[in-house]
Amino acid sequence: SCNVYGDYRVEDVVLNVHVISASRTVDVKAEYKISGNLENLELYLYQGSKIKRFLIDSKEADFTFKNGVIHIKPPAKKAIDLTIEYIFSLEEKQIETEYSDYEDPTLHILNIISKDFVFLGKDFFWYPQSRKLPEKILLNISSGDGLSFVTVGERLSHIKKGELVESRWLINQPLTKIPLIGGLYQVEEKDYKGRVKIYTYFSKENLGLSETYLNKVYKYLELYEDKIGIYPYKKFAVVESQTPVGLSYPSFTLIGKNIIKLPFILDTSLPHELVHCYFGNGVFVDYEKGNWSEGIATYLADYYVKELTSIEEALNYRKKITLDYAALVDEYSEIPLSKFYGRVDVSTRAVGYGKSAMFFHYLRYLFGDELFFKAVSKFYKDNLFRKAGWDDFRKSFEDISGKDLSDLFNSWI
Repeated sequence: SCNVYGDYRVEDVVLNVHVISASRTVDVKAEYKISGNLENLELYLYQGSKIKRFLIDSKEADFTFKNGVIHIKPPAKKAIDLTIEYIFSLEEKQIETEYSDYEDPTLHILNIISKDFVFLGKDFFWYPQSRKLPEKILLNISSGDGLSFVTVGERLSHIKKGELVESRWLINQPLTKIPLIGGLYQVEEKDYKGRVKIYTYFSKENLGLSETYLNKVYKYLELYEDKIGIYPYKKFAVVESQTPVGLSYPSFTLIGKNIIKLPFILDTSLPHELVHCYFGNGVFVDYEKGNWSEGIATYLADYYVKELTSIEEALNYRKKITLDYAALVDEYSEIPLSKFYGRVDVSTRAVGYGKSAMFFHYLRYLFGDELFFKAVSKFYKDNLFRKAGWDDFRKSFEDISGKDLSDLFNSWI
């Protein structure tokens, strides 16, 4: 289809990455199989990179690299093997360890290489990217400084020999940009029914919490597979961060080292991030139509876990949501759910997390548990690895209930 429409496709990518934390340096050999019409091919790479070799079909080729964009002279053929060897370093940065603004969870995202922590974000061009996402990425990552790495996808191997640590990762579903996280981790794992590997990537300081986290994730996988459907990935990893963040990625969550220690995280943030592997990182958000994922994660995790243990706690949580909305949202800050994209302050949290969660509670109140969870499960199965919006939720609930819900959704959304 790419050839028919005069475009190209990135079939396979192999990234061989070596991190030298002492010099804050990353050395990469990237190999690409690209086919189709190559006239429009551009690659985007961190502009501080130094390209050492550039090969097309194993032969030196001409290219230009300016302002983070690699241009090549399009070859006459319709398929090429492209190899790029490059190196880059990042300046030393001070790591903040405390939140300065809890309401903006993205504030403390920092691309950094230090002696004990590496964070290279999915939107940082640490590897060559094109406007076409690769169909498959094989990532081989190594460090001679004792750093263990984790990313999206399936972990194929993890070998530690003294200070040398090597791991291999396969990323092929869904097609996505990839982050790279590294640290002086002690890696523990637990098998879930032969289908999912549960990991903790914790420092020695937090290693004593590992078994508790592994067992909790196992419990939540059982809960959500029963209520929603089969978990969509081959792993779920809880990864410690030196920075005070709480981030969700396909198949893992990154949580600040001091936050991990808080006992309530096990029954709030942990299931919340696991639900995001179903909704947000399983079924993708169509942001042009509003971000529904935070509301359903809040409802099925932060709220529903309380309901399973204490009806009184669940009632108090719903009261808090409505009180927050009444106190924090006014005529100047009120937005419809269709215009919520992400949390930046207290009012957007009250709308996108609170009001959205109460809408899901209302749907459950109207239809009862059986129909509610059937509809949520149908939405998940019908839209897995696709973008979806509120209309897709409406269609799922209409299909299950047999009712026209246009007025209901219009009034809430």
